[in-house]
Amino acid sequence: MKSTIRIILIALFGGVVLAALLVAFQILPLAVALPSSETSITDTQVSDTGTSGGVMAKSPQIQVEEKVYHFGSMEQGTSLTHAFQVRNTGDSSLHIKVGSTTCKCTVGGLSAEEVAPGEQAEVTLEWTAKTSPGPFRHGATLITNDPSQSRVELQVEGAVVESTSVMPNEFYFGNVRAGETRQAEIYLMAFLQDEIEIRSQQLSDPELASQIEVELVPCPKSELPLPDARAGLKLVATLHAGHTLGPIQTWLTVETNLKNVAKLDIPLAANVIGDMSVFGPGWIAKKGMLRMGQVPSEKGKKVRLIVAIRGEHAVTTKLKVETIQPEELRATLEPSRKMSEQLVHVPLVVEIPAGTRTMIRRGERFGEAAEIILSTTHPQTAQFKLQVEFAVHD
Repeated sequence: MKSTIRIILIALFGGVVLAALLVAFQILPLAVALPSSETSITDTQVSDTGTSGGVMAKSPQIQVEEKVYHFGSMEQGTSLTHAFQVRNTGDSSLHIKVGSTTCKCTVGGLSAEEVAPGEQAEVTLEWTAKTSPGPFRHGATLITNDPSQSRVELQVEGAVVESTSVMPNEFYFGNVRAGETRQAEIYLMAFLQDEIEIRSQQLSDPELASQIEVELVPCPKSELPLPDARAGLKLVATLHAGHTLGPIQTWLTVETNLKNVAKLDIPLAANVIGDMSVFGPGWIAKKGMLRMGQVPSEKGKKVRLIVAIRGEHAVTTKLKVETIQPEELRATLEPSRKMSEQLVHVPLVVEIPAGTRTMIRRGERFGEAAEIILSTTHPQTAQFKLQVEFAVHD
């Protein structure tokens, strides 16, 4: 009898609990679905910019539909430009400026630094084909106050083709001793016109104008190196090497009457040598250049060179680091070592410190290389220029 009563009580208690649970599950969704009387719609609205109250903050918005422009094929030494259209599709003023460029051959120009909402500006990039034949891709970085695009990359690309109107394609003097005079010549030829004329000429580095003279010499067709040429001139460049050792790299810009080559940039190259020279890992004596290659930013790189001073003034000559470009590069002279009465070695440590920002200082023949200038007390050598090639990457 007691067992029966216990079973009945357990059944009744279980039924009450089950009924309570069913009621709770029926009421709970309604409670979740209905908002609290203390919560308003205004409080729950959040704008796209993260501002409460449903008010969207004003901001500029840069729009550049075309970020890469293809020039196609260009003759070596010629120049082309392209204007990129930049529009402000936001609702406040857009501020833009040109930041870094891949090299000085690419020049950025702005028609306006502040662009009102709905307005547009032009960014002009100019590229002079001063590299060796082959594809190129260069550009500039735009710095903006657009919160979603603070940096925009604009680029021009194409291919440099070797000119057939110049032979050889550069004035090359080779190694020239300080104080020596040497000549180099080229032929400028026309294949579609019966007359060729040089209307103006100018060196890209005005400081070298006192050392380099260029003479135009009429040349009959029989003397031209290419028999198909209809007209031609010989340009003779004379270099009077000064007392600064190291590479000379400049351009002679000539304006002509040629339809396809109205303006032509012809490279001039020499390496001035004397009683001082450099040797060590990565040093290329023919170019007067230290090639450091690819350098990871987090590690940096250090190279130890030796500046050798020879001759009767070796023991008395003192060196000093005069200038370094860019400023991220480091150059330090260590105490000299007397090897003999006419030979002294001076260690030179060149360093790219760890943490240096990414940059490219290309060592291509006429690109923008880094430079170290040493001043000297040598009576025949005022300065010694060393070029440095490197590329810092993340």
